Amino acid sequence: MVTADRDIEISHGGRRIFGTYRLVAPGHIRDLGDAIPGRVEPMLGFKNSNDQIFCGRIALAGRVFNCSNGMWLIEEGYGEAHHKNTVNAESQLREKMQEMVEAYWTTFEYVLDSQRRLAAQKIHNIEAHHLICEGQRQGITSATHAGRVLDAWHDEPFDWGEKSLWRLHNCHTYVLDREVKNPYVRSRRNLKLNGMIEQYDHSLG
Repeated sequence: MVTADRDIEISHGGRRIFGTYRLVAPGHIRDLGDAIPGRVEPMLGFKNSNDQIFCGRIALAGRVFNCSNGMWLIEEGYGEAHHKNTVNAESQLREKMQEMVEAYWTTFEYVLDSQRRLAAQKIHNIEAHHLICEGQRQGITSATHAGRVLDAWHDEPFDWGEKSLWRLHNCHTYVLDREVKNPYVRSRRNLKLNGMIEQYDHSLG
């Protein structure tokens, strides 16, 4: 895999390591992604320890949050492997990682197809307003956040394309990323958001 950049940290006297890599997609997949405004970028996150505080893990996702205290959250995840710190753990985890990496771009291409489908599902203002209210009702956003999502819908801070389910999804994540500081709470709300958007997409047929 080709990486665009990396962030690696070692802590607790060299007993724990954790970090992330931003990945460069192969040409044909990068071309698919270029057609999706505000698309999710591929990312790899990992952590391990030799003091058995947490097990070795690796995740391929759109976003990975991990730190030396053991917190581990993935969003827009495509795959995850982990193994307890036992005898032969390193070789067994390496095998799991190899299997997951080999299938990664196929899975990532599927994710891009899902994003492209949402971008093609055009909606009107009245539908967006309904879903913003529904997001507040489901606890995805607060009343203040919902107002900011509405502002982003009508005056988008980035180019997310035409008015579609994908644009509405980005309006929500844009606000949640900036307003919800706790990564666990933000991750749970993003999962609810994905469910709400997917359910509405299916209802449209």
